[in-house]
Amino acid sequence: MLLKLAGTFNKLILLSACLGIYVVFYKLQWIANEIKCNERLWNPVWMLFGPLLHLALRSLSGARTTSKDGLHLIPAALTTVLYAYVWFTKIFHYTWASSSFSLYQNSYLVISISLITYSCLTINRLYSAINTLAADLLVMCAAIYIIIATLMILMYLCWNVFKIDMQIDYRFFSYFLLLSMSFLVFRYLANAPKALPAKLEDVVTPMYANSQLSTEMAERYRKMITDCFDNTNIYLKSDLSLELLSKTLDIPKHLLSQIFTVQMKLTFYKFVAQYRISYAIEQMKSSNGMLTIESLAYECGFNSKTSFNKYFKQITNLTPQEYQRTYLDPQRTP
Repeated sequence: MLLKLAGTFNKLILLSACLGIYVVFYKLQWIANEIKCNERLWNPVWMLFGPLLHLALRSLSGARTTSKDGLHLIPAALTTVLYAYVWFTKIFHYTWASSSFSLYQNSYLVISISLITYSCLTINRLYSAINTLAADLLVMCAAIYIIIATLMILMYLCWNVFKIDMQIDYRFFSYFLLLSMSFLVFRYLANAPKALPAKLEDVVTPMYANSQLSTEMAERYRKMITDCFDNTNIYLKSDLSLELLSKTLDIPKHLLSQIFTVQMKLTFYKFVAQYRISYAIEQMKSSNGMLTIESLAYECGFNSKTSFNKYFKQITNLTPQEYQRTYLDPQRTP
């Protein structure tokens, strides 16, 4: 089976699949013609599945990897340190080895927290996205992780809280689901050479070839921007900037700038000004032109009357005073 790695996205999901197989073979063993779960410590690799899902989602949108992304790996690193400590104390038979072993084994609920958190965030981000093989794969992986996390919570409640003998070891279902996730990834990668003619999961238009921003994500980001401006009054904030909008919408700043320039063919400030001028005209009409130009300028989010007049003229071909005299003067003839 030929696997062609097409960019960071494919590398991340391939790593997830390989780690899934590793975790299964780490825990399961063949004894007396049957498969059993050994008594080894639970593998800290479990804590990597959520962050890898998050990083794959970011790479799918064309976002660049930054140092902040490394923060998502801290829980896995801390868990690995604890794992090494418990393993060390058990190997050398220290007096506290038994209690530390038990404490670590019963802390597997943190896996559920990690899986559910990252999976829900992934599904939420992809909920309104255009369907592609890559997006569908991430949604399926996230759904599998949520089921695994639910099974872990069920096991924890039955074993540690209610002391119920479930008769069935639900860990086998978890490992089966993990193998299923790996199978889905390998099947996707087997078809990747046909499905990925470019660096991302779908066809990239020439205008986005260098930036790695797919047509799908460009359209999705454009819709997020227009929905935000249509449904909120964010444009009235005098301190509104590209950086502030980037944080509000959780869209990388460099991609946000590109959407305005290439997708909308407007500068950020011209786009904001259009909404502010539309709002100003509504205010003029509702007050029958009784508001002063200066107070209206500040109410609309402009920092000066000069800036307000400039954009008003650009958008309506009239100054605010001319607009009032032409359209709002009650004394003018019909």
